[in-house]
Amino acid sequence: MAFNEAIDKFDPRHNRAFLSFAGDVIKMRIIDYCRKNKAGVNCVPFSSFECSEELSFDRPQAGSFDPVGERVERESDMNSFLAQLKEFKISLDDLVKNTPKHRDSRLLSIKIARIIAGDPVLLSGLHKKKVIPLKKLLEKIEVNPKTVERHRIYIITICLLFTGNLENLKGYIEQTEERGGNDGL
Repeated sequence: MAFNEAIDKFDPRHNRAFLSFAGDVIKMRIIDYCRKNKAGVNCVPFSSFECSEELSFDRPQAGSFDPVGERVERESDMNSFLAQLKEFKISLDDLVKNTPKHRDSRLLSIKIARIIAGDPVLLSGLHKKKVIPLKKLLEKIEVNPKTVERHRIYIITICLLFTGNLENLKGYIEQTEERGGNDGL
């Protein structure tokens, strides 16, 4: 969603590189998302005051507020995601150019990506040949092959998000689906 926002709001007249602008927009969206989901983190249930013999001071407990750890996790997710894109010979520039501009196209692309990610045969074909197995996909759903080819890079990217362990980034796609594409863009 942040990437789409960067595409829609970018103005070349401001003499700023698009990737720099997109990076800032994505960074701010991730920060907003984390803040929104951590609103109740400082609430401590009474049961946590009970004494337990096994206390560990090595690492923060799950669910505790750890901004440094979260930042490192987000950076790790992003680096992992970029490495996966590189395997498919997709750059961020390619993704920018091939992200659907219309909400209905984005939703259709996400739906197609979810079908591919949920089908082991289609997914293995995608990972083996680094292309969408179009014939097998068309046996599963009725969609215009030109639509799949037009949004190929975006669909592959979403498949990688769905199948990877990238929870921070997955949240944006799920929000787009829940809102019916009405993502404020």
